[in-house]
Amino acid sequence: MSGKLFVLISFTLILSLSADSTLGDMVAYYPMDEGSGILVKDFSGYGHDGTAAAEPNWVDSAPNFGKAIYFDGSDPTPYWVNCGTWNPSEQTGELSVACWIKWDGINGNWQGIMGKRDGWEIPLGGTAPTMWYLEVSMNGDMKFSSRGEEIIDVQFGQTPLEAEWMHVAVSFDGTNISQYIDGEKADSYILVDGVEDVAAKFMFGPQTDATITIGCDNMGGANAFWGTIDEVRLFDEALSQEDISDVMFDVGIPPGLSRAPKPKNGKTEVPRDTELRWKGGMFAATHDLYFGEDFNDVNEAGIDDPRGVLMAQGMTETAYEFPGLLEFEKTYYWRVDEVNNLDPNSPWRGSVWSFTIANYDLLEDFESFNETKKIYETWSDYFLNNTGMTVGYFDAPYIEQDETHGGKKSMPLYFDNDGTVNEGTALEQSGTSYYSETELQFPEAQDWTKDGLDCLSPWFKG
Repeated sequence: MSGKLFVLISFTLILSLSADSTLGDMVAYYPMDEGSGILVKDFSGYGHDGTAAAEPNWVDSAPNFGKAIYFDGSDPTPYWVNCGTWNPSEQTGELSVACWIKWDGINGNWQGIMGKRDGWEIPLGGTAPTMWYLEVSMNGDMKFSSRGEEIIDVQFGQTPLEAEWMHVAVSFDGTNISQYIDGEKADSYILVDGVEDVAAKFMFGPQTDATITIGCDNMGGANAFWGTIDEVRLFDEALSQEDISDVMFDVGIPPGLSRAPKPKNGKTEVPRDTELRWKGGMFAATHDLYFGEDFNDVNEAGIDDPRGVLMAQGMTETAYEFPGLLEFEKTYYWRVDEVNNLDPNSPWRGSVWSFTIANYDLLEDFESFNETKKIYETWSDYFLNNTGMTVGYFDAPYIEQDETHGGKKSMPLYFDNDGTVNEGTALEQSGTSYYSETELQFPEAQDWTKDGLDCLSPWFKG
């Protein structure tokens, strides 16, 4: 029997399966609750503090949101906030931007909410001084844009509501971009040099060291916003819709407390080999970790009464790796107290977080493969086993990134069972078998029945 078939596939060794998301790393967080002065503090723990060019108009934000900054529409604005030239996407190539805005309407100008852009004009023989920017156009259309050889505008498909608070977010994984209004996905579309292009993809502009600004989208205050901005956050990963919904109301955490737990609070389907990570409080010198299976024990334990759940005391790292695997389908509780013996307010007692372990072990999710770690060098195909199977695409990064079942990647497989693979290409090979298979060689023997596992579940589309 001969024939050709293309499929996308991922494997999970399971008892049962469901999907969930993973909150990315928040690399900047500006609550804007100072209320006076020109400092706009970053509470992410990364030290990316912002500085306003002049003391801003500090105003009351929405109820329970503290303070915010009002931009009066003057252009250029004297109140723009300079957050530095660092690149949120440097390590991952991904980005999520989120903030609350209260817009005062059209005023005849482009209105930048925030951006990473030093200017607009391209210098002779140079490149565009832009990486990305979030703005409201002169006609009221909201968009997330970049400028390189072309101007790429990802339109939100709607105009902001006037004089009402709304949450705006953008999530970009290096290939796909999504936009959200009040936690709901927007009906976005892409313009290239002002013309809609259904095949276009967003990409960052070339100026990776451009200045990050709030209240405008140009260094120096040009293209100033007219309205109020609050709760600005930057992530180095593409957040899911669920994550963005969580971020919307994650406000009011005092700076001394631990925050941003990984696994995310309440997360399910967590792998058994997970580790704990968090962001330390601003004043912490060390961290005390409590971990156990009983909420009350973790909630009520202390140094003088550890209740058997004081996992580690005096930690200097904001991560903990378990010595073994956690148990299937069990819910665990944990808490991190921040400690600084030189501060009379110490310790800062953390919130109790929880997560639940999945009822399956992950065999392969293909997330580690890229243009450097090529998938066909791990999962062998016709080149080694002489079957009709071709693994991966011909072009980098060789892995599928659009069609997935959970996660961000899947493995492309091309079955060609007529004795010749990749006809008409430089990779054509004749004399292959009349069947197709891919192989993965494990470094040691595997026991896929341990701990009660009894089902191998591959997800495929083809």
